[in-house]
Amino acid sequence: MENRFYRREKHTGVWRTIVRSVIQNKKLMILISIVGPLLLFVFFNNRGLLQRMKLENQKQALELKVRELRKEQEELQRFSKLLDGDRPTIEKVARERYGMVRDGETVYRVHRTK
Repeated sequence: MENRFYRREKHTGVWRTIVRSVIQNKKLMILISIVGPLLLFVFFNNRGLLQRMKLENQKQALELKVRELRKEQEELQRFSKLLDGDRPTIEKVARERYGMVRDGETVYRVHRTK
C-alpha cells in the first residue's frame, strides 16, 4: 500500500536510447551518413548482392534444366540408333506409336471402363 503514492519511472525503449546516443555522437553520425548509402548501393543496385543472389539461383535452375535436357537428348539418340536399320524395332514403334497395321490385319480396340 505504501508504494502506490510513488511515481513510477518511465521505461524508455532500448531502441530509443540507442538512437539518442547515436544522434548525440557526431563521429558516429558522420560514419553512418557515409557508410549507410554505400551499403544501400552495394546491396540494392542493379549489380548489387541481392541481384547477384537472384541471378545465381536462376543460373542453378537453368543448369539443372540443361542437365535434364541432355539426358533426354541422349535417350533420344540411343532410340534413334536402335531404329537405324532394325526392322523389328521400327515395326514395334510404328504399331505402338502410330497405330499402323499390315495389309490384311484387323485391329481390335478395347475400351476400358472404370
